[in-house]
Amino acid sequence: MSTTDDIPAVPDDGLPAPEVGQWSLEKYRLVKIYAAIFARSMKHKWQHRIYIDLFAGAGRSTIRDTGVIVESSPMIALRIPDPFTHHIFCEQDDTRIAALETRVRRDFPSAPATFIHGDVNACHGAILDALATARGQSTALAFCFADPFSFANLHFDTIRSLSHAYMDFLILIPVGMEGQRFIDVYHQKDPGSAPLDTFMGTDTWRTAYAAKRPAQSVDIMLTEFYADRMRELHYRYGGVDTSAAPPFLNGVHSWPTPPPSNGPNPPGTRSPAARR
Repeated sequence: MSTTDDIPAVPDDGLPAPEVGQWSLEKYRLVKIYAAIFARSMKHKWQHRIYIDLFAGAGRSTIRDTGVIVESSPMIALRIPDPFTHHIFCEQDDTRIAALETRVRRDFPSAPATFIHGDVNACHGAILDALATARGQSTALAFCFADPFSFANLHFDTIRSLSHAYMDFLILIPVGMEGQRFIDVYHQKDPGSAPLDTFMGTDTWRTAYAAKRPAQSVDIMLTEFYADRMRELHYRYGGVDTSAAPPFLNGVHSWPTPPPSNGPNPPGTRSPAARR
């Protein structure tokens, strides 16, 4: 039994596998593609390539309506052909992170992995500490995957904090359901009080919303605004791919190059390439 050639079904191992929608298969496929490209292209340029999953979950998911069980982003990242040298998994739910650690230790006993239990918005310091420990005195580049369930789950201050390390991001922006349903509600709230304010790290998205509606769709407008926020952190963005399915899957990318020497990453710096 299989779902797609890219994301095969796996048997039930008795551990939690939370339900997700059918669209999650596309998300997992994209993570698999991006992680593989990243790890392959950077393996001879950086001594350490570190995978970070901000909402790691249980390691397996059950597809709603079909009951098919598939591996989710942490296990997918562990299975790529050119392995990451370390993995950092953050998850707030007790049951899910316990299931994830059990699966990782069982299926990948030799894979270096750090498990951080807590809200990512309170734990980004611990993530940076884990990254520094994994890196040691060597060069390291991180690939950070963020798939928040809602705007409230991920603060822009968290991304800003993580961006002080050498790091590439794949951020899935939840504009599809929440953006379409609640944008008018958030727009009417007092500045600073809406989940979208903390997700964007500013309440000025309201001005963009008022200026661009109804000519521009909510999903495109919010994605472009987030991209502008990432540009302020000196990241590059290639624009919205309107052919993507689902359309809210948009990556914010920076493809860094190694520092000029083989020494450790300078603390508190970003990739030179990200500043172009």
